Amino acid sequence: MKRLLVARESLLATILTIIITYGVSFIPFKFEFSKAIRQEFLGFDIYDLYYSGKHLKNTQRDNDIVLVEIGDDRVSIAGQLGIIQKYSPAVIGIDAVFEQPGDTTGDSILTEAINRHDNIVFASRYDIDSATKKPVFIHNFFEKDRHYPTGYINFLGNQFSVIRNYPPSFKTNGTPDLAFTSAIMQKFSPGKFDTFMLRNKKTEIINYKGNLETYTSISKEQFTEYDAGNQLDSMFKGKIVLLGYFDKYTPLVMDDIHFSPLNEQVAGKKLS
Repeated sequence: MKRLLVARESLLATILTIIITYGVSFIPFKFEFSKAIRQEFLGFDIYDLYYSGKHLKNTQRDNDIVLVEIGDDRVSIAGQLGIIQKYSPAVIGIDAVFEQPGDTTGDSILTEAINRHDNIVFASRYDIDSATKKPVFIHNFFEKDRHYPTGYINFLGNQFSVIRNYPPSFKTNGTPDLAFTSAIMQKFSPGKFDTFMLRNKKTEIINYKGNLETYTSISKEQFTEYDAGNQLDSMFKGKIVLLGYFDKYTPLVMDDIHFSPLNEQVAGKKLS
């Protein structure tokens, strides 16, 4: 009965959306007020109805992934890596790109910390070459002479677009360049990674699980406190530890922020 009700509501929502969108298409572009109306409907997808507000009902935490706020400089990040490795994580994913060399001391300490272990996955960025129209990848400064497990972290497109899917990999010069999540999966569960890649899909739908509250998240201050109190072993052992930037409040810089279907407001997305 419940499935029938959901199917009927979905069908009615789809029909209504098509009718309204078709009607909006007749509004001339030159009318300024039509921009807001068009943006509302072009940013909407039936897929969003399923996920909208879903995280509010799901209080179960993900047991495989732990988020740690990354340090302010490369020396601090190297120190964090040393501490995390003490607790035997399965994978450490560094969600930051070190595109340019910094000060010699900081670079040296970070590179040394990186080279002590082989369970780290690094982030890269991809862009589209204006001449060839093919993907090009921007890697970290320390990857020139040695190969490291790396995956791209950024999304191309409108900053205010809703991110619903992503390419698991791109091929450049015949070699697949993985997404950050794909590279982590390859380290964490090679069998599942192989099965996933055999699907051979150009894009995959993102199965959103929740926002920050769904994961164990540790701030820089908490990280130091928990380490001093020997509380990190059960949190990190055998887990995926993601070292990166996160904020429980709306950040001042929005360059790397995108809307997701988890937003409570389906049309006309809001920041909180």
